Amino acid sequence: MIRACKNIWVVSREYGSLTNGGEVYHLVSRLTAALARSGRDVSVVLPLYGFMEPEDAGFSPLDIAFTVDMSYARQERREAVRIWHKKSAVDIYLIGSPRFREKQSLYTYTAAEAEKMVGIRQGDRHVDYFAMNILLQKAAVCLMIYLDQEVDIIHCHNAHTALLPALIHENEGFRHYFVKTGCLVTIYNAAADSHQGVADLPFAKAISGLPARVIQRNILNNQFDPLLAAADYAVMNTVSESYARQLTETDEDELSGWLGHILMGRGVRLTGAVNAASRDNEALKSGAEKYALDKLKKSYLDLYLKTLTINSEGLPKRHNTVDRTFYDAIIS
Repeated sequence: MIRACKNIWVVSREYGSLTNGGEVYHLVSRLTAALARSGRDVSVVLPLYGFMEPEDAGFSPLDIAFTVDMSYARQERREAVRIWHKKSAVDIYLIGSPRFREKQSLYTYTAAEAEKMVGIRQGDRHVDYFAMNILLQKAAVCLMIYLDQEVDIIHCHNAHTALLPALIHENEGFRHYFVKTGCLVTIYNAAADSHQGVADLPFAKAISGLPARVIQRNILNNQFDPLLAAADYAVMNTVSESYARQLTETDEDELSGWLGHILMGRGVRLTGAVNAASRDNEALKSGAEKYALDKLKKSYLDLYLKTLTINSEGLPKRHNTVDRTFYDAIIS
C-alpha cells in the first residue's frame, strides 16, 4: 500500500526572506506555505548562516545538539551542531554550526571575508562548499530521526541537497529508518558549474560515507556529481516543462555536461513541474496568486505521489543497469 503524503520535510540552502537569494528561496517558501495550508505537516531545514539573526527572526534554540560524522580522507572527525526552531505556517529548523556561522553570504565570500583570507577574492565560491552541503544533509537526516518523525517525503532542492537520497539509502544507520520514505530532487540550475561536484574522490567518499561504487558510478566532467548520484535513489524534476525538454531533447543540454541525456540513458525521465516559481510569473501579475499557488501545489503533490509509488516498488533497484554505449557516446 502506498503511504499517504502527510509528513513532508524540505531541505534547502535557501528559504524566503530568511536568506533571499535566487529563484530557489522564492519557490521553497511559497510551496511549503501552500502545502501547509492543505493540512499537511511541513518542516523546512536550512543552515544558520552568519548573516542571520535567529532571535530577531523569531527562532529559539532547542535542547537538541549532536555531532555529525564529517571525516576527511586521512582524518576521522565530527562536527557539532545545535538546532534552532520557529513555528509559523511550517516548522522551520536551522542547523547551527561553526562552519555555517562563519559564512556571511549564501554561496560566495564577501569583500570583508576576502580581506581576511589569503588567495580569496570577493565573489569566490566557498572553498568548503561540498562539506557545507554534506553537513546540512546529514544533520537534517539526524534531526528527523532525533524527533522520531515518520517522514513520507523528503524534498531536496537543487544540487546542494541532492546527495541526501543516496545518504539515506546507503548508510546502514539511516537506511532502515527511512525505508518507507520517498525522495524528490528538484533541479533549478543544471549548468555544469552548478552541480556542486567535487574532483577529490577520496575526500568525497570519506566525508559523505558513501561506498566507493557510488562515487565511481557517478563521475561527470571528472567530478563526483551529486545530481547524477541522485538518480538512483530519487524522483527528479526541474522547475518547468520547458527546462526539462531543454535538458533531455535539445543540444542545449551540452551546457549541463549532458546531464539530461545521461539520465535518460539510465532510464530516468526528467520531468518539469508547473512553472509558478518566479516572482514575475504572469499569473501573479494578473492578480491570480491563489490560482498560481494551487497549480504549484498540485504539480508537486503529483510528483510526491509518483515518488511514493516508485519508492514502494523498490526505487534503489530501478537504475542499476547503465546503458554504457549511450553513456560513452555522450561523454566522448
